Amino acid sequence: MDIKYKVALAGFCALGLSACSSSDDPIPGSDTGPDAPTTYQFESRFEAGESSVSYSGQIARHVLIADLNSTIASLDQESASTTASDFVDILNSYYQDGTAVIGGNSLKISTTPKTLQVSYADVNGDKNLVGKIAGNDDVTDHKDWDNGGFKGWEAGIASPDALIQDWFSTLADNAAAENGGTARDFDGEPLEVYHTDDGLDLKQLVQKFLLGAVAFSQAADDYLDDDTEGKGLL
Repeated sequence: MDIKYKVALAGFCALGLSACSSSDDPIPGSDTGPDAPTTYQFESRFEAGESSVSYSGQIARHVLIADLNSTIASLDQESASTTASDFVDILNSYYQDGTAVIGGNSLKISTTPKTLQVSYADVNGDKNLVGKIAGNDDVTDHKDWDNGGFKGWEAGIASPDALIQDWFSTLADNAAAENGGTARDFDGEPLEVYHTDDGLDLKQLVQKFLLGAVAFSQAADDYLDDDTEGKGLL
């Protein structure tokens, strides 16, 4: 091997070894390793004494999505007198009304250990899902989701919000039918209240769609936006 390649190889090896020090090694010039903060809290660069961390709105929306999912699973436990319109209202209490209306209700979500918050208002008292779904919070949207940008669904469903309402309508009709004693099946197998007549799982579809159209959309198409003054990275 040529001597210059031997020298280069030795240099790369030395560099690799020096870059792979233990994560437990102390910080140069100190006697101990780094101290991890006990809370996710950092002082603002712009306002002295103020925190730069605020995520109660995002957490409230994640909780609303999770508890909407739980509610969809238990629609068939409502009384027989509950109408399809009533069921739509129940679903929209999480999606449209949000914590401003159901703030006093107890959280359905369970964690280990238990959450410090008991009610929705304890998380954030003025958040919903409809206000932040792609197309409704549209200042930084990279596509016009309400005017031709939303594709792949049947005629009349021209936005993410319209798709959610269409699914809610189907869920409400199913729940009213089942609570009225009408059983449904697909290929001989009984259907849950959240299954369409051809076997689609609307509980899963609503949950996963909202995680994309609200949570991911806000992160990727709002907070990381870099060309709109006063929004995202600017």
